[in-house]
Amino acid sequence: TGDVVFNGDSSENTDTVKPKPPRIEYGFLLDTFNVIQENVKSGMTLSHLLAPYGISQQEINTAAQIAKDSADMNFISEGNKYTVLRSRDTSKTYYCIYEKNRIEYIIFDFKDSLQVKHISRPVTIDEKMLTGVIEKNSNLVLTIKNSLNDEAVSGELGEEIAQVFAWTIDFFKLYPGDKFKVIYEQKNVEGTPYGIGKVKAVYFYNISQSYYAFRFEQDGEIGYFDENGKVISLPINDKYV
Repeated sequence: TGDVVFNGDSSENTDTVKPKPPRIEYGFLLDTFNVIQENVKSGMTLSHLLAPYGISQQEINTAAQIAKDSADMNFISEGNKYTVLRSRDTSKTYYCIYEKNRIEYIIFDFKDSLQVKHISRPVTIDEKMLTGVIEKNSNLVLTIKNSLNDEAVSGELGEEIAQVFAWTIDFFKLYPGDKFKVIYEQKNVEGTPYGIGKVKAVYFYNISQSYYAFRFEQDGEIGYFDENGKVISLPINDKYV
């Protein structure tokens, strides 16, 4: 029989198994813990959240008081996410992370001595422009939502536009073919939109008439003027400051 020859370069015949990327959240390497992730259910308190994981009532009471003082956390909200990190080889609970909102989260540290840390994710701001046309059986918020696909941001932006033209346009009587263009600031957390900043300029076409609004800040006053420099809106809302 003939000799069997093996090719020294076997890279073409070998499937490369890529290692899974590490799971990192809240600054923790999750792969090193036993991880439980749930959402707060109706009627739950901090005791309901922590007691099943071996945290004493005394520790819970202390943690709740620290969170109230340092993070203005008076209660936990239904639907909010929480994560419990436990030892992989024992039943000890090391950390519990509660998502207060899309920006803030609170770390309850039980590993050594009890600590409570209030963390805010960095917020980035992008300038955006959005245009839309009102269709039959639709409204401003639905039109914005169809473009942005974000219910919270859509509602907030719709309310801001309505507030700008509150003295001139009846937003309960929009018609098919009405259209708008808005330049605004979009707030993002970890690349995900979560809210609206300043609404810088708005154009709205309603019932054969065009309306313009440009944001101004002068002598501590914040509002909007039209294309002729006439003040059309003075919103009383501290988010504009």
